Amino acid sequence: MIKTSFAGLLAGVLTVLFTSAKPVQPEDYTKYVNPFVCASEFGHCFPGACVPFGLIQVGPETGNCSWAYCSGYQSTDSTINGFSQDRLNGTGCPDLGDLLMLPFTGNPVRKNYNSKFKKGQEQASPGYYSVVLTDFGVKAEMTAAEHTAIHKYLFQGNEPSHLLIDFQSGMVFNDNVLREHVLDAKVTLESDKVISGFCRTSVWLDRTYYYLIEFSRPITGRRELPKQDAREKAPRMVFDFDLKPGEELLVKVALSSTGIENARKNLQAEIPEWEFDKVCREGRAKWNKLLSRIQVEGTREQKDIFYTSMYHLFIQPNNIADVGEGELLHDCKPCRSGHRGRLPERLQGI
Repeated sequence: MIKTSFAGLLAGVLTVLFTSAKPVQPEDYTKYVNPFVCASEFGHCFPGACVPFGLIQVGPETGNCSWAYCSGYQSTDSTINGFSQDRLNGTGCPDLGDLLMLPFTGNPVRKNYNSKFKKGQEQASPGYYSVVLTDFGVKAEMTAAEHTAIHKYLFQGNEPSHLLIDFQSGMVFNDNVLREHVLDAKVTLESDKVISGFCRTSVWLDRTYYYLIEFSRPITGRRELPKQDAREKAPRMVFDFDLKPGEELLVKVALSSTGIENARKNLQAEIPEWEFDKVCREGRAKWNKLLSRIQVEGTREQKDIFYTSMYHLFIQPNNIADVGEGELLHDCKPCRSGHRGRLPERLQGI
């Protein structure tokens, strides 16, 4: 007669259950999101990279200086002016579009700083954007955290490598506003790998933003382009980099509404290393965490419509609080004591 204890029997059953059961993979809700939806005509949306409620929304600019470009993008366009770090989404009024960057090759001084691109080589998903600038043979990729972005530029040609940073540029109504919307600005080259500064602008509203830009490779040369109008307060600068064909230049950008040192802290907290893929995975996870709060049944087309709409809903409002301050915002109710309340419940835990 075979004797066995209850504990031994239970252990055997649990072993069978745990070894035979297949792990359940969480659903990837980001696959239902199409950032190109509403990025044509007057939807005023854009296919750039951002996280929920992120201050930074980095992506392509295909046009400016008209109501059609409130977000700086039209999906029917075939040229890109560069990649700006923030923008409005779904509005009827332009603003933001700060720190326009264009990687390019060849002669550093050109008549036009833009490039053609093929729609088939353009990709976008929550937290990620990429495109190939066909005029220069540069593949541009970008991803983002809350206050920071990281660009990855793969230079595939043999010509000298450059990066234009247009500190004067911004999303505006017309060319006249483009020349005078910057009220004050300062650009500081802290080293051959770091640029910092601030810019005070007035378009839809008056605001000041501070930034820190860091490069993975040293700057080997720079030049300031001539101003296009005497009213301009901020420069356009071209930076040179010594890159061989097939080498990459990574650029980290951090923003703050309070100061350069806080922009530096935001960068150190969110993207301390040069780990583009890690930042991209984390951004996708943040979107999945939010999108998974609502689980719908239906056809693939119905899910695409629902989760793309949900994605657009949570691009705004943008949390401008720096790292470490996100849970302490002024309560919306009047309070003479200056009491500081926590984030609204719907924003907590995201």
